[in-house]
Amino acid sequence: MVYGYVRVSTDHQTTENQRYEILRFCEKQDLRIDCWIEETVSSTKDLSKRKLGRLLRRIGRDDLIIASELSRLGRNLLQVMSILHHCMDVGARIWTFALPIGRPMRPPSALTRAKASFVLCEIRFLSISADNPNAKAKTLLVISAPKR
Repeated sequence: MVYGYVRVSTDHQTTENQRYEILRFCEKQDLRIDCWIEETVSSTKDLSKRKLGRLLRRIGRDDLIIASELSRLGRNLLQVMSILHHCMDVGARIWTFALPIGRPMRPPSALTRAKASFVLCEIRFLSISADNPNAKAKTLLVISAPKR
């Protein structure tokens, strides 16, 4: 089954743009959305209380969730990685297409996932303000590999 997932944070926003982009993408990929999941909710809200959480409980092997970008799924790296991990466990796929190359994200190998998560962490660390170097050092210490 192919699901289209669109989320906005407030009632003042609209899902129309995301829905349009997903439909355009599906047309290029020769796909059809079987079911739309639309919600107006902050990604900080507990996943179990979101429509996405209910969808994740029922998806199975070969199901596909299409979203415009990963940020629609969750607020932070840990939450998004948890969602991706769950989908991999059940054999489902998540494709996003708001990438410069315009191709869907397919489930990568474990090594590629690990590298990607470190790259994302590095980007986040680089964005930490230069006037707080102690925060950066403490954060880097938490993720550094154990010494042998």
